[in-house]
Amino acid sequence: KIIADRAGLLLKNNLERLRVINEELAAWAKIRSEILTKDASAAGEIIEKINLHHSRMEQVTAMIRNTLSGLLAQIRQQLKREVDVFFDVRHGKTAAKVIHHVRNYTVAYDRYDESLESTGFMNTLFLVFMDFKQAVDRVMTEAVTPEVMRFVRKKEQEIASSIHDAVRPYIHLVLDALSEYRTTMAEFGIAMPEFQPELSPSDSLDRVREMLGLRLPAAASVMRYSAHIRTEAVVRLGAYKMMRVFRRVFRKKAGSKKQEALMALKDGVARMKRETERSIVSYFKDYRENVKFQYLFKLMDAYATSFQQHVTERFTDYGAGLTEMVEAMQSRRIDREETLADLMRLMRRCEENRTQLDRLRSGLLDSSPERRC
Repeated sequence: KIIADRAGLLLKNNLERLRVINEELAAWAKIRSEILTKDASAAGEIIEKINLHHSRMEQVTAMIRNTLSGLLAQIRQQLKREVDVFFDVRHGKTAAKVIHHVRNYTVAYDRYDESLESTGFMNTLFLVFMDFKQAVDRVMTEAVTPEVMRFVRKKEQEIASSIHDAVRPYIHLVLDALSEYRTTMAEFGIAMPEFQPELSPSDSLDRVREMLGLRLPAAASVMRYSAHIRTEAVVRLGAYKMMRVFRRVFRKKAGSKKQEALMALKDGVARMKRETERSIVSYFKDYRENVKFQYLFKLMDAYATSFQQHVTERFTDYGAGLTEMVEAMQSRRIDREETLADLMRLMRRCEENRTQLDRLRSGLLDSSPERRC
């Protein structure tokens, strides 16, 4: 059900965008058809008014863009500090939780007696390592990953809220500019569709994340069975064997082979813990930078751009190319009647598109969960 609702929401958003594009194309054709039916003086007046409104729209867009530019720099610095603190090995809780588990991990060596006798020391050492690794990986999966997810999702919502709050004061300027533009277009017999910029984050973050293909880096294993662990364990075992030989030479009580192997296993575990702790420190430093630069900063920049475009997406420059078209018409480089016929066909096609889009939208609403209930 969740997947179906999400797909329906995405389809609805895409239909709305297609509707906006279709209306803009119809308005573009309508303006040009109106100019083609006017004389040079009247056409020049229309172009002048359109360019005047477009200039104001450009000013509003520039103000929003400059505001967001300064805001993003502030958010980036704040995010950097907060992410650094969260993943800090000494003062942060996340990495400290894993290190605490590593330091306090205990091995029940009596479980490996049978393995020592049947498969030998090296195989038993590897078995101990795998059990240790499984315990650490479990902490990463069950404790660290959910905590990281909660932290990042919280930062995402804060980013969206900050951007919305920064742009909110300009919404009235946007609506006023669009209202004046609709009034001007109405004077030329052109009906512009109403447009209310959506201020709720709703599914915007998810849409931008999917568009970029962003995925939060998964918590990977922080351990590997290095040659240092194996080599040191073998050396230690050899040393204990030599000690046993010397003790016999000097007629002193010597430990058994099993005791030697257990002592070497304990040394191996100690080496595992030291290497794992160093790996955890390195891992969280790399993960911290990935979360910042490969995820949060990318999402923030893309979301700000997407939201700005959404708020100002109706600031279409309908006046672009109009002056050139009038000059070409006056110098007879274009055929007025032929061009007008092409524009009329385009407007009829836009009307057909509008009907089809309304039908699709109506069908989507009828099949929505709210209508079915």
